[in-house]
Amino acid sequence: MHAGVIDVDYRFRDGWHCFTSRQLKGLYVANQDAEVAYSDVGNAISKLLSLNERISVYVEPAEEFGDFLRAVRRGGKPAQASAKSGQYVVHTERRCA
Repeated sequence: MHAGVIDVDYRFRDGWHCFTSRQLKGLYVANQDAEVAYSDVGNAISKLLSLNERISVYVEPAEEFGDFLRAVRRGGKPAQASAKSGQYVVHTERRCA
């Protein structure tokens, strides 16, 4: 099994927690609940890689949600349009048929 890393950018805008990636075209996950959005990113990455690259992968965040949230909130509540980069680890399982 091989592993790689996808860099993901986080923004909080107008009450929505948004995740995108410059590395993975089409990735956009947003939810008003930060934990829900954070947990959905791995599935979205997996689905995009399956559809676009025809590979089956398992994706997990490089840090726990609580650690991510603490990093975002350092210095107070995240401001509108504040940004933070995070990473998701991609484990290759097998090529799709």
